[in-house]
Amino acid sequence: YLVSKGEGKWLQFELPRLLWVSTGVILLSSLTMMLAVRAAREARVERLQLWLGLTTLLGVGFLLAQVVAWQNLVLNNIYLVGNASGSFLYMLTGMHMVHLVAGLLALVVITVRAVRLQVGPDRIRGLEQVATFWHSLDFLWCFLFLFLLLNH
Repeated sequence: YLVSKGEGKWLQFELPRLLWVSTGVILLSSLTMMLAVRAAREARVERLQLWLGLTTLLGVGFLLAQVVAWQNLVLNNIYLVGNASGSFLYMLTGMHMVHLVAGLLALVVITVRAVRLQVGPDRIRGLEQVATFWHSLDFLWCFLFLFLLLNH
């Protein structure tokens, strides 16, 4: 990214503002995931199910915001092919979205387990693993977004 930018053929364009919104959404999803883990530790099944459901919805909201941000790029004639600056933006955000889809699948599995009462204070390891992965996606996005803001 930085080497390509330094070559001087870098197309300057504004990052979609919707990326700020999606950042807020993914940060909020980390909060709801923390609340889900807490609810599981306290054997509060209804709250666990609620927080997992909200985390999943927020994850889907993040993905939708990213897709709309991509659409905004296309409307501004920024494409995957053409200039490296657009290509890098699509590839970096796209790879994060692929990982987020994996996180969403894990969330669906753990939510189904919670609905079937297979998650609780004595059976929490799977939930904690999903939470760790989810928080790492959050951290990775914040790092990536900050990198793009500072280096775009």
